[in-house]
Amino acid sequence: MVDEPTRIDRFVRRVKNNPVLATVLTVCIGVLALAGLVDAIDKIVVTCRSCYEHFHPPPRVPSVAEMQRTRAVAVIANYIQEPVALVEVKSLQWVDLAGKGDEQEFYVCYELGALRHVSVYTTRTSEPQRLFHEQSYSMDVGSAVYEGRQHVVVWHVEGSGGYLRFSVLGWDGVGSLQTKFADDAIFQGSLLFVDRQVYVSGAGQKHQLVCENGNFALRPYRLHPKYPEQGEGCHVLRIEVKEDRLVFEFDNEEVALEKAEDDRYVLKQGLPIRPGESVLIDDNLEQRRGLRLFGGADEVDWESGLYPMFVPIRRGSVKICINDSYGPWYEIWFDVKDRSDNWVTTLP
Repeated sequence: MVDEPTRIDRFVRRVKNNPVLATVLTVCIGVLALAGLVDAIDKIVVTCRSCYEHFHPPPRVPSVAEMQRTRAVAVIANYIQEPVALVEVKSLQWVDLAGKGDEQEFYVCYELGALRHVSVYTTRTSEPQRLFHEQSYSMDVGSAVYEGRQHVVVWHVEGSGGYLRFSVLGWDGVGSLQTKFADDAIFQGSLLFVDRQVYVSGAGQKHQLVCENGNFALRPYRLHPKYPEQGEGCHVLRIEVKEDRLVFEFDNEEVALEKAEDDRYVLKQGLPIRPGESVLIDDNLEQRRGLRLFGGADEVDWESGLYPMFVPIRRGSVKICINDSYGPWYEIWFDVKDRSDNWVTTLP
């Protein structure tokens, strides 16, 4: 018995009897084999390149900001004749003080030895020129924009009262920087830069630095934070003065404090807040007053801003203390607890 030829047998016989078809098939098989070989070689090359780049990474190209910083530090070190390694830069920024449309000036705050230094340089001349320099134990520098021109703001915080002294400096492209505005002796003062404008907090007041026709002035900032407009989880403790004493409102309700010994006023019952919530303190008064705020480092975490704010860092009873002009002390207690807790802190 003879087996019937299969389809494969018939195809092989047809190929053998047709030289053209045999040639085409041979070429196709060769092309496929070559393609597979090329693909394998490509994979080997990619793997080898990855291994080489891993063990021999290309040199890192510094960013524009890094190159500007390196250039500025070299200028400083050359100008003061000190090694670059000794200049510890705290802040540095390139600016356009001349109003020419290009940033060819820079200000820098750096530490050298025990002192902090603030300098302003221009590179518009053939050799870099220093336009301003001051040194102190505590100072810093920033910039603001008024009437379309950049200005340098230099400030110091000194003394046990944290007195703020600051100056606004401008430049017309000739000579040294000119003082456009200066203020000093702001008790417990601080600066805040918002939208390239300067706000001043201190002595129980808030001010905004404004400029009209080249004349700078501090204008009282009258916008008070309100509850509950600050958002969910943010309480407001407002301070006011009545009959030369401090009075308080918590979330729009007056808080009663009782007189204790040693010229202290104490809140007898803690104000309830939940873990993770914050308390914003509205200490913006009508007249200057020597307010100082204190809170234990193991109880509250202070956040900087135009209005001081804190977040309790533990559950239970926490307090902040407010001193009024080195006179009376006011103790405000808070009960940090969940809604399910039913305990209340009552102080002796």
